[in-house]
Amino acid sequence: MHDVTGDFVYVRLRRSVQTEPTGYSAPALDGWARRLRICRPVASLMTPVASTRSRREKKPRATVSHFISGAKIRAPAAALALIELLAR
Repeated sequence: MHDVTGDFVYVRLRRSVQTEPTGYSAPALDGWARRLRICRPVASLMTPVASTRSRREKKPRATVSHFISGAKIRAPAAALALIELLAR
């Protein structure tokens, strides 16, 4: 389910909560920003068997993050907060 097998990464973030102004805690958003930054393969999302890329290859991947479910009213704030973290 978390194997990176293509030229892009698609992430559906589904656990936003109403009590967080940005839908996710700062540590949770920081974690996602770390995973998505530079669009590179991420060890926690990739198993060597399923990867179609050589471990030596450092080619960036396009990344799509989609906020859905959970506290839907917080999705825009979560997206903006993640964009801000990724811009740093």
